Amino acid sequence: MNRALPVIRLRVPTDEDAVVWHRLFDDPDVMEFLGGKSAELSVYEELTARQRRHDAERGFCLWTVLDSLDRVVGFTGAQPWERDWGPTGEIEIGWRLGREFWGRGYATAAARTTLERLREAGLPGVVAMV
Repeated sequence: MNRALPVIRLRVPTDEDAVVWHRLFDDPDVMEFLGGKSAELSVYEELTARQRRHDAERGFCLWTVLDSLDRVVGFTGAQPWERDWGPTGEIEIGWRLGREFWGRGYATAAARTTLERLREAGLPGVVAMV
């Protein structure tokens, strides 16, 4: 059975989004493959500030995902792979959603919208690390 994807909107993260991301991701299930524990609010404050710079400089970032009611459900987007292992120099696509939004099609909708925006920004391709 094919279900319609939810309607989403992407925006450049705001200062307020750092607080919401911190709350949404303060969940062991969400963080299971991301170090297993919650990050401090300051991590999200720095992350949202960095994303605003990335968007201004590159035309893409990790955007805040909003649902049809304008609730923040998480983030999606792309960033350069900056580690010394893996696909160094490539652009990685990714997303993270609050647990309450899992299983509803948000990740698929976010990934599709992200790929559309990245194509519009002129990127020839992306990678995804699992």
